[in-house]
Amino acid sequence: MSVVIKPFEIGMLESLKYIENRVRESESDFPSWANWAYLNNPELKKSNMFVALIDNEFKGYGHLLPRPAFDDDPPKVAHTLYFDFNVLPDIPESRMVLKALYTALHKRGQELLAELPSRQAEWCIQHYGSVKRQLDFVQSLGFKKIESYMLLERSFEQSVSYNALPEELSLFQWEMDTQQDQNTFLELEKLCFPEETPTLDKLSALKGLPAWRTYAAAESDGTVVGLIMVHMDLNRKKGYIDDLFTVPAYRSRGVARALLGAGIQYLSDLGSIAVQLHVSDSNLSAFRLYRQIGFEIIKEQLEFRKSFAEQE
Repeated sequence: MSVVIKPFEIGMLESLKYIENRVRESESDFPSWANWAYLNNPELKKSNMFVALIDNEFKGYGHLLPRPAFDDDPPKVAHTLYFDFNVLPDIPESRMVLKALYTALHKRGQELLAELPSRQAEWCIQHYGSVKRQLDFVQSLGFKKIESYMLLERSFEQSVSYNALPEELSLFQWEMDTQQDQNTFLELEKLCFPEETPTLDKLSALKGLPAWRTYAAAESDGTVVGLIMVHMDLNRKKGYIDDLFTVPAYRSRGVARALLGAGIQYLSDLGSIAVQLHVSDSNLSAFRLYRQIGFEIIKEQLEFRKSFAEQE
């Protein structure tokens, strides 16, 4: 009995949804790749997606999402190859399927890295701790936990005051419809998060989320100095903060708290019952701000990494 790996085709999607729905019966924290992202996230390319079959029956699937470092990034910033994979629950070949998918993703990663400027590269996978099979598998291959992201939630039953923006700033709804606006956003994102690799595809994916909206704080000449980006899960009636930042020159002046007020008010007006966000456990200043305005820890998302050059 052997595992056959094939490239993903859109006609396979219903079979992958079946696998994902079976998995989510016992692991509700597993992401909605087949049920949402594979159709709606432009970062996920068909050439980086694979399926696993045994005896012509679908048993699993996986994908690779490359985030190359910028050319002018310092050497410590690696090309990052985010990946994930899934396998039908309760089958004896579970590990064999994961291994076959991992091997296919590794080969594809080599092809992608060959097209990029030479620098260190890392695998990265992120999951909540309840997603055991994937996390146990990658740890058996030498992946190490690097960081944690706390999922925080604040109920709209709580009341809290938000300060106004500094008087030299104004708030506006930023549609980011033009190429110039989108490039400006990428530059600001990179300025505020130097080790991240923001892309137009990632921005496009965010803009495609339900009830997406961005509010920005700007100087009188229109220079953006901070923003909040939110969307709403219409089924769960919960909002989510996708992005929040203030440029260094305006930090510690209440800009982030004012932006939070604008984003949370928008979500409340839509009928959201709560708002959620992720924050790194190493970002102490942001963590303190969220706790001050009533966010509570819900659960922990784990990030595991490994050098791509390491051999299993």
